[in-house]
Amino acid sequence: MAIPAKIGRYEILSKIAGGGMAVVYLARDPRVGRQVAVKVLYEHLAQDPQIRERFKREAETIATLEHPAIVPLYDFGEEEESLYLVMRYMQGGTLAARIKEGGMPVAEIVPIMQRVGAALAEAHGQNIIHRDLKPGNILFDHTNRAYLSDFGIARLLEATMTATDAMMGTPAYMSPEQVRGPKEVDYRSDIYGLGVILFEMLTGQRPFAGDTPLEQATARILYPPPYPRDFNAALPEGWDWVVQKVLARDKMERYQQVMALVADVEAVADGRTAMASLFPVTPAAAAPPPPTITSPLPHPATPTPPLPSAPASPHLPGTPIKPGAGGPRLPEPPPSILAGAARPAWWKWAIPAAAVLLILLLAGLFLRGRGDEVVVETPTAVPEIVAATNTATMTAVPTNTAVPATPTAAPVCEDDIGCVAIAPGAPIRLAYMLTTSGATAFLGIDARGGIEIAVDDRGGQLLGHDIELVGEDSRCSADGGQSAAQKIVADTQIVGVIGTSCSNEAIAALPIISAAGLLMISPSSTAPRLTEREGYWQPGFYRTAHNDLFQGRVAADYAYNQLGARTAVTLHDGSPYADGLQAVFADRFRELGGTVTFQGTVDAGETDMRPVLAAAGESAPDVLYFPVFEPEGNLIAAQAREIPGLQTSILFGADAMMTQSFPANTGAAAEGMYLSGPYVSGTLYEALLARWAAKYGGSPPSVFHAHAYDATNILLAAIEKVAIVADDGTVWIPRQTLRQAVGDTAGFDGVTGRLACTETGDCATGEAIGIYLLTEAEVSGEKWPPDVVWPAATAVAAGLPQLRLTSNANVRQGPGTAYLILTTLQRGDVVTVLARDNTGEWLNISLADGRAGWLSLDVAEWVDPTLAITLPIAATIPPLAPARPTNTPIPTATNPPPPANTATPRPAATATPRPTTLPTPVPTHTNTPYPGPTNTPGPTNTSPAPTNTPQPPTNTPQPPTNTPVPPTNTPQPPYPTVTPTPDF
Repeated sequence: MAIPAKIGRYEILSKIAGGGMAVVYLARDPRVGRQVAVKVLYEHLAQDPQIRERFKREAETIATLEHPAIVPLYDFGEEEESLYLVMRYMQGGTLAARIKEGGMPVAEIVPIMQRVGAALAEAHGQNIIHRDLKPGNILFDHTNRAYLSDFGIARLLEATMTATDAMMGTPAYMSPEQVRGPKEVDYRSDIYGLGVILFEMLTGQRPFAGDTPLEQATARILYPPPYPRDFNAALPEGWDWVVQKVLARDKMERYQQVMALVADVEAVADGRTAMASLFPVTPAAAAPPPPTITSPLPHPATPTPPLPSAPASPHLPGTPIKPGAGGPRLPEPPPSILAGAARPAWWKWAIPAAAVLLILLLAGLFLRGRGDEVVVETPTAVPEIVAATNTATMTAVPTNTAVPATPTAAPVCEDDIGCVAIAPGAPIRLAYMLTTSGATAFLGIDARGGIEIAVDDRGGQLLGHDIELVGEDSRCSADGGQSAAQKIVADTQIVGVIGTSCSNEAIAALPIISAAGLLMISPSSTAPRLTEREGYWQPGFYRTAHNDLFQGRVAADYAYNQLGARTAVTLHDGSPYADGLQAVFADRFRELGGTVTFQGTVDAGETDMRPVLAAAGESAPDVLYFPVFEPEGNLIAAQAREIPGLQTSILFGADAMMTQSFPANTGAAAEGMYLSGPYVSGTLYEALLARWAAKYGGSPPSVFHAHAYDATNILLAAIEKVAIVADDGTVWIPRQTLRQAVGDTAGFDGVTGRLACTETGDCATGEAIGIYLLTEAEVSGEKWPPDVVWPAATAVAAGLPQLRLTSNANVRQGPGTAYLILTTLQRGDVVTVLARDNTGEWLNISLADGRAGWLSLDVAEWVDPTLAITLPIAATIPPLAPARPTNTPIPTATNPPPPANTATPRPAATATPRPTTLPTPVPTHTNTPYPGPTNTPGPTNTSPAPTNTPQPPTNTPQPPTNTPVPPTNTPQPPYPTVTPTPDF
C-alpha cells in the first residue's frame, strides 16, 4: 500500500506501524503545527459494514473517555471510502518493544501498571471494556509515561452483539471466559489481560504459549497459571500471589476492580503484604472452582493442614496462606504450554478429546486473523446483555472493619459497612490526601493549614482522644491519587479523609476510598462530574469546594457583560478540571450571545504553546480563557503576547492560578490578566486569617484554606454525632452512619458560608466566586492577594437601602441571572428580595443565613432591572471597594412589624493586614489550641428602627397589598443548573 501524501488536511510524513485492521502514519497537522498519529482503516476492510462500524465505535469510545493515561483523540474523518482517526503521536514506542528476555525492572513496571490501571478504571467506570489488552496497545510519550490505546473492539457492557456474534481479541492475552464466548466477557476480562501483561513484564515470557491460536487460548482453560518466580527466581514471593489471583480461571476469584490489582502491585514492590495473599485462589482442575476458599495455593510439594474458611475481612486475626505453605498440588500441564517452553511434537494431541470438544463448542473456531489478532465466530447470534455490576460478589476492596481482639457477646456497634474501634488512650486518626510537592504544592499546603487550624481550635482533641493527622501526597495526578488512596485504606483505623486537592486525583482515588467504606471531603476538587451520578461520584464523597458549573458561568458572565467580550477561545490541558471549566465557560458565553471560535488542548509538559496559540489567534478573539495550572498557564500567558491576533486579547484564568507564584513566574504578561476564584469574606474569615498569621506567618498561599477548615469541622462534628462510647471506654465509629451524618449536613455555619450537602456531595451550593485582577503589584511581588474587581454594587440611599441589579440578558427579552451582593451581612440578618416574573406574579425570596457572598436569582424575565431589597437595618450599604472589603458593623433587628429596636449593634471587625510573603511549609501538627478572638459587646443602639416595608420596583404596578412581605426563610437556591458537556 503506497504511502499517501495527505489524508484530510494531515500531511503524511512516514509509516509508523500496520496491524490487522489499520495502518498508522506519522503526520503533521498544518493547522496547529504539531505531529500527530493518523490511523487509517484498510480500504478492503472499510467495505465491510461491521468492521466499518467497529472502527467508528473506536472513535466514539475514545471520545467518551477523558483520562491522562488514555491516548487522546484529536479528529475523525473519511477519505476516499476509508476512515481515519487522528490521535496524539506517542514518541516513546510500545511496551511490546520494551519487554526484554528475563523481565523488566520492577521500578519500571509499577508506573506502567499504575497508569494503565487508572485508564482501565476510567473505562470500566463508564461501562466500557477494552477486550484487547496487549503490550502493543500500551504506548509511551516522550517522557516515558504509559498510555492505553486501541479501543477498536471495546464494547459497552449494556450493548448487544451483532448478528454474527463475533468476538475479536488476541489469544495470548484472552481470558478463559473470552475464549468460551462473548456472552461471558465483562471488565474482569480486561483485568485478566492486564495480568498477562504483568507476567510478561516480570518474566519476559507469556504465561501460556502454543503453536496455534487455539493452543494458546485453550491452555488457560485447562491449566492453572504458572508462578513468575519459576521463571525469574529473583522476584519476591508476593508476585506469585498477585499473578495467581489476577490470572484465576474463575473470574469471581480474580481482582474485582483493576485498582485493587494496582494496589497489590504497589504493595509487593514496596515490600508490603499483598491483599492477594489473604484471599488465595481456590485450587481446582479444569472444572470451575467452588465459590469458597478451603485450601491453600497448589505450589509446594510438602502438604500442610488446610486453612479454615476465609475471614470476612483481611484484617481479622488468622494465619495467611503463602505460596510456600503447602497444600494439594494439581496435575502439572505439559511444560511446553507454560511460558513459552520448547514444545514436543506430540503435545497437540495430549489435550483430552472431551476437553477439546468442549472448548470448540463453547468458543467456536478461530477462523481468520492477522498477526496476533483473531476472530472467533459462534454459530448463532446471542445478545450480549451483561449487567454492569454484581454487587453480591464484586467488592473492589474488602470492608475495613476494625474489631476488638476479643469479640464481646453483644457488639456495641452495628453498621452496614463496619465500625472503627478507638481504644482508650488511642488517637482518632484522620487522613488528608493533598498535593504537597511539585508545581501544585501551594494547594495542598494551603488546605493542610486550614485542617490543622481546625484541629487546633478543638485543642487537638475529640471525645477525649487526641486527633492524629496522617498525610499522603497525592501530587495532583491520577497516579498520585491512586497511590495515596491505597496507602490510606491500608490503615483500618483511619476514620475519614480530607482530600483531594485536584479533580484528577479524586477521580482515581474515589473508587478505592468508597469501596473501603471511608468518606472523603474535598476542599478544592471542583470538576462538575465529581458530584454527578452519571459521572465520577461515589458513595462517601463530599466537597466544600464550589462546583465549577458555577465558576465557569461567572467567568463567562463577567467577560461578556463587564468586559464587553463577544468572541472567545478556550484552551485546556485535558484534565477533568480544566476541560470541565472551559466547557461550562463556552456554553455560557454562547448562551449570552457570544461566539466561541476555537476550543483547543495543550499537552501537560509541553513548553512550546505557539502552534496551538497561533490557531487560537486566527480569529483575533476578544478573550482567551485557559483554566490550567502552572507551568502550562505561565507559558500560555507569556507566549500569547507574541502571537498575532492575541496580543490585545483579554487573558482570563481560574483558581488554579490563584497563587503568588503565578504572576511572579509569568512576568509582565500577567499584568492585566483576570482570574476567577473563591470569594470569602466576613468576620469569621478575618479571624481565620489572623490565626493563620499567628501559626505560620504571612498569608495563605492559595484560596482553599477556608474550605479545608470547614471540611474538617464538618467531619469532626459528624464524628461527635455518631460515636458510641462503650462501657470499657472504647469509642466506636460506625462508617455508614458517619457518611450519612455528613450527608445530612444542613445549616452548617462555616467560614465559607452556610453549608448544606446534597445527595451527591455538593455542600457549597451557594458558593461565592469573585473576579480578581492582576496588576504590576502582584507581578513584582509587592502584594498578594490581588484586588477583587467583581462582584460590585451601587448603593441607593432612599430611606431603606436598595441595590440596583441588572440581569445578564436583556432585561425585557429573556431569562437572566442577577447577583445580589451581600458582603456586609452578618449572621442572623434577614434579607427579603422582591421581583416580578413575566406573568406579573411577585417573587418573594428570603435569605436568612446571613452569609458573606451573594444570592443568585434566576427568573423567567425581569420586568424591571431594579429590585427592592429590604434590610432590617438602619444603616446604608456602602459600595464595594475594588479591594477585599472590611466588614461594616450591622445591628440586628426583629422581623416586621418591629417594636422599638433595642438590639445591640455588632462592633466593627478589625481586619488583619495580609502580609505579602508566602507562608513557610506547614509544620507537623502540634495540637495547640487557639483561644480565638474575644468578642466585646458594642454600645446599645437606641435609634428607632425603620419599618420593614418591602420596596417594589419603580414604575411598575404595585403588588396586591402594600403590607410588608415577611421573610419565608426558604433555603438559599443552589447554583444555576447547567447540563455539563461530556469530557472530550
